[in-house]
Amino acid sequence: MRIRLSIAVLIQLLLLLSIIAYKQDIIATGERILLVTRMFDPRDLLKGEYVRLSYDISALKTDKFGVKDTFKARDTIYVTLSKNADGTFSPTTFGKTEPKGATFIRGTVISAYTNYTGTTTVKEDSGLTREFEYYWQPYQKEGRYVFCVNKEGRLMFHFPVSNEKWRTCEGGLDKVYGTVEKTIRHEDMQINAEFGIEKFFVEEGKGRAIEHGILGQGVVAVIYLSKDGRGVLKTLIINGKELG
Repeated sequence: MRIRLSIAVLIQLLLLLSIIAYKQDIIATGERILLVTRMFDPRDLLKGEYVRLSYDISALKTDKFGVKDTFKARDTIYVTLSKNADGTFSPTTFGKTEPKGATFIRGTVISAYTNYTGTTTVKEDSGLTREFEYYWQPYQKEGRYVFCVNKEGRLMFHFPVSNEKWRTCEGGLDKVYGTVEKTIRHEDMQINAEFGIEKFFVEEGKGRAIEHGILGQGVVAVIYLSKDGRGVLKTLIINGKELG
């Protein structure tokens, strides 16, 4: 029994050492980049104090980058990065295939979902044409509708005039009568991903300083990338000073 336990402990130790060696090799041979951090999560009381970070690459939208690929949880994602004037890097595009001849980081999709947005052009009974933000199922172009609009001019909801007997624009909303001239529906996929650089352990008592730095946009992560895009978080730079 003791022999089996010793073997199990030894295997875990060797696995841990191999992971450490692998990361050290990437740090020694990989490409160094800087990423601005965006969020802070509190310490892990069981493992010691740490900060959990996110970046611009942690949440990506297909529309913003002109990406046509679709994603689902557990997919591998490759984010192409470009260097900014201040030395930090930002995403320029992303996809499901490894880019060639560019700096990129490889990650795993945690979740992916589609947002529906767009615009609806309405011709009021008065003859005035108005354009509203649109984010639900397309209107039927036939027939007249009641459009319930708030004081800022935002369309809140709608219903056919034939339903006006039992529906109304509640909550002080203005009532606009008209027909739909044009509807533009747009689908935009939100991708949330992780890259193995989200957790950084720190000395007891230093987590609060890092939190304050992040809130003040003063924390930058030092990342090293392997040739296949795997990232290793080495340290953080807080207000221009690198942690030892």
